[in-house]
Amino acid sequence: MSIPYAMLKALNGEEPYLDKSNRDPKKQAEFLRLNGNMKGKYLGACLDSCRWGGSMSVMWEMNVPEMVYFVQNWMRQNKKEFQSLWHEKKIEDMYTRFDLPYINHNVCPSNGEHNETILDNGGRTRCSHREIKIMKPSFIHESSSFDNHSLMEKLEIYDCKPYDPTPVEWEDDDGNLVDYSPEYEEFQKHLDEYESEEPINVTDTCYAIIREDKNKPLPLETILKRLNLRSNYEIAYCVNEFEPCKKINTLSKEDQELYKMLDHCPGHMQRTKKTEFPFDGWDLAFYVQKWYEQVPEGKSPVFERK
Repeated sequence: MSIPYAMLKALNGEEPYLDKSNRDPKKQAEFLRLNGNMKGKYLGACLDSCRWGGSMSVMWEMNVPEMVYFVQNWMRQNKKEFQSLWHEKKIEDMYTRFDLPYINHNVCPSNGEHNETILDNGGRTRCSHREIKIMKPSFIHESSSFDNHSLMEKLEIYDCKPYDPTPVEWEDDDGNLVDYSPEYEEFQKHLDEYESEEPINVTDTCYAIIREDKNKPLPLETILKRLNLRSNYEIAYCVNEFEPCKKINTLSKEDQELYKMLDHCPGHMQRTKKTEFPFDGWDLAFYVQKWYEQVPEGKSPVFERK
């Protein structure tokens, strides 16, 4: 692991950071975004002066889109001069090799035993392994989630065989016999329907990205997402995880029923408000420089196509 550039500056007796005037990193970022406060300043210095530091990584109180807007703000403040203000050093002076985070695997990242591949319209080599699942059509359950290997929303399909809801012991805590026969009869009815139904074949294709064309430029948003150590989403609590939910009226009917049964808030999924990288702001500036220089005249894409 390389020594952070700010530390190298400090070892050389130089001031490693921009003036913060006792501002914490979040306030420093807000200050720098004000018109003219990043003019004539290196992007590496600006980024490094508004981050929190750790032993293994550093963190900014900006999510990925906000980080993109911060970089664009710096570029606007410096107009055409910004191309000479990425870093105090050239990339080749600091690294023998410095690459953008293209996907490049030797085997399928989802399952190394998959062998089949296809080339998609974006020039990416994807895994085309197909798994045939035997399912009962009336008992198929579907759920959609984002798959990190294919970088797309994938439909997960499950065969939901009825399960026996009755307990092993049909007695309450006082030893009194409890009649669960209605529940058992309902279960047995659904089980008979399940067992008698003709199964069908359902094909599940992997689609994991094995490698992508390095001649196709990566959007800045994609680069930051791939470098970011934090998940795009996090669980947030109304007050804390031990108190009742304060947002129950804003939830769906299904979630309202669930949350009403609980005496505490189980949390709500929301976009994370932070980014975290295993390197400092000076190295992050090099990644921004490499992004910008992918296409002549600054035509590299900024955001991913929706």
